[in-house]
Amino acid sequence: MIHVICPRCQKRFATSDTNTRKTGRCPKCGSPIRIPSAGPAPASTASPGATVQPAALSPAPAAQAAAPAAAMPGAQPAAAEAAPTAAPAGGKVGMGQVFLWIGQGMTCGLRNVVPLTLGVLVVTILATLAWALFVVPGVFLEPPLVAGCVLIMLAAARGESGVLGKLFAGFSGGRYWPSMGIVWLLGLIFTLISIPISILVFVVGVSSVMLLLSKGVVGLLVLAIAIPIVYSPMVFLTSRLAWAMPLVLDGRAKVVKSLALSWRLTGKVARGFGLFVQMLVLSLVSLVACALMVGVVLAVFGLSLGGLVAVSGGAPGLVTYSEALREVESMSALPGETPQAFHERRVRQLYRRLDRPLPPRQPAENDGAYWFRAERQLKEAMASESFGAAGQMAAAGIAGFAFAGLLITVLGAALGAVLAMPGMVAYRDMCRLAQPAAV
Repeated sequence: MIHVICPRCQKRFATSDTNTRKTGRCPKCGSPIRIPSAGPAPASTASPGATVQPAALSPAPAAQAAAPAAAMPGAQPAAAEAAPTAAPAGGKVGMGQVFLWIGQGMTCGLRNVVPLTLGVLVVTILATLAWALFVVPGVFLEPPLVAGCVLIMLAAARGESGVLGKLFAGFSGGRYWPSMGIVWLLGLIFTLISIPISILVFVVGVSSVMLLLSKGVVGLLVLAIAIPIVYSPMVFLTSRLAWAMPLVLDGRAKVVKSLALSWRLTGKVARGFGLFVQMLVLSLVSLVACALMVGVVLAVFGLSLGGLVAVSGGAPGLVTYSEALREVESMSALPGETPQAFHERRVRQLYRRLDRPLPPRQPAENDGAYWFRAERQLKEAMASESFGAAGQMAAAGIAGFAFAGLLITVLGAALGAVLAMPGMVAYRDMCRLAQPAAV
């Protein structure tokens, strides 16, 4: 074993003799280190036997001396990174490890749900504002923001502290242009792939509608079976290129080469179908979680809206006034009753029905003028209450929609962040298990 001390952070670790004179990065601070020849352990203030053995440095050829830490043969796993369940020969893993990654990743995501959710929300808001203000800011700001989101997830998967501090790391450390390149390259690839898939979806949709009209439920069955089959190539391609961006941001590969390297690494996971199965499982989890989330949001929206409408004091009075007005208008004059007496009886009945006191009579006001004024004042009062009640109900609706929208946005960001973590944990472990020539 070769014992090494990082000259920058003084981190002490050990690596295999086969890594002599190779270059990699410190697993703690990321500084480039050249492994010396095999020899006695260097002096250190640490007590004997207290040597920390983090993830060893990955080798880097002269053209890629800045390649970050991965997995060098014979290296010990990092204390901050949970070691994989098994270390199969050649860095290959089976389907059992894929399901373990799902559990480990979701646990890691829940443990870091607050910083991850905040990161996703900040990136989403800033990217949306950049595109909304003008197209050009969106073009140049979205890729490094997305890179920051990936970096905070990687930091969480590796057990690093200060996860949110990496949110804007896509703008620094030489990551800006690589993030631009990989985001737009992946966007171009999936846009081209989505064109024939969209055509197939349209054909399947039309065919299913025709079957639905002629064969009934058969059309629905065809649609339910055909749509997942049509989209499966897109999901499989996504699973095989899923690690291209973290490979670029980690400095392990250039933009174009990251596609081939991601394909090679994911090919070691259950013969290339590991992440595909992982995405299918997480999609099912997402559907269940979304159903529960929508139910919670609708319940909260209904409670908030109902509570706010309940404080609208004018709404019950309006209903009563409409009923009272219809009842009064249906009244007929009594035999021998004068028009003035009939009008007075109708106004009295209206006030009595609404349980409201009659207005005071003004000096020198005759009976006819008084009852006409009383009727007019009641209509004006009810119109004012109607406007106020409508305003309160509109405010209640807006507040309810806003609160429900905010809640579903936060829950959606949290769900997306947690479900992305199994892929990050898998990437972390596969980079450690892979042979030097592959990373």
